[in-house]
Amino acid sequence: MEPYRALALQPVVEGAKKRDEYAKNLKQMGEMIDAAIWLSGLEPPVRLVAIPEGAIQGYTGELFERFHADTLVEMSLEIPGEETMLLGEKAKEFNIFIIAQAAARHSQFPGKSFNCVFIIDPRGEVVHRHYKPQIYRDGHSAVPADIWARWMELYGYTLQACYPVTDTAIGRIGTLSCMEGSPEAARGLVMNGAEIIYKPSFLQSHVATELWQGLNRIRALDNTCYFVSPKVDNNQLLAKAISFKNSPSQALIADYKGRIISEPNYGPGFVFAGGIIDIRGLRDYREMTIWDNWLEDLRTPQYRIVYEDMHHECPDTDETVTEKRDLSLSDNVSFVPFNSLSRK
Repeated sequence: MEPYRALALQPVVEGAKKRDEYAKNLKQMGEMIDAAIWLSGLEPPVRLVAIPEGAIQGYTGELFERFHADTLVEMSLEIPGEETMLLGEKAKEFNIFIIAQAAARHSQFPGKSFNCVFIIDPRGEVVHRHYKPQIYRDGHSAVPADIWARWMELYGYTLQACYPVTDTAIGRIGTLSCMEGSPEAARGLVMNGAEIIYKPSFLQSHVATELWQGLNRIRALDNTCYFVSPKVDNNQLLAKAISFKNSPSQALIADYKGRIISEPNYGPGFVFAGGIIDIRGLRDYREMTIWDNWLEDLRTPQYRIVYEDMHHECPDTDETVTEKRDLSLSDNVSFVPFNSLSRK
């Protein structure tokens, strides 16, 4: 696999109150993709474009404390649907993979809205969906733990059920969304084979204090993988409303040693980070290094004690998530060399 270029976009967005107001943001995304790929044409070809959380819909639901039912009816997408088709045209035009996020519906859970990250391949087809499993206190999205028994019935008790990874022509890609900054979230993806992790957006207060940069670099380092981290710049709450700068201009891409390889320290406005992804180099490094590939020497039984007394009760079942997860750790990944999980 030859090296290629990934772009992490940092757009200006306008908050929407209903679905037919997404058109302006989607049009801007298309124009930004055109410009960013043209500007990056002097280096290895662009194969991956990452669009940040909130870039399609804005943050209307969170900022104005909209009730869940309103969010579902007025904001949520079907994936695939009209909006993914529009992005799919760009994927086909430039032979790229596009990663994006939206509040979305799930056909098996009517009446619920999920925070969903999705990947569109160069054929314009949706090939990956990740339903965010963790939201902050005031978030309105449903999460798998709310409907755990049914979720397990649908997807099975596997890493793919909560930490999905998609094997593509440009590497194995896993996705996170905003608050999924915990060590376990990224670790779940990498234990499922991820080589590239999409991790978008963060609160301004955490970016200004460098928590955003540090978190992405550390997760890339301790999981020996790339982090592609787009983020929203100026965020106009609603049409004809005040515009505020959501965060400093710091979309970024970090490599598997935790080094930032691209970070545009300028703005505001439409900017992007562009970095070279070398999957073959990553795989060789994972195989050859005897120190910095932390998961190669992972001994999971000694970490079970960390969570044994932490029981999160799921509302639709008498079981606890942690009790079953303990079994998964001991039965499936204990003492397994990391390279056997990430390479075939």
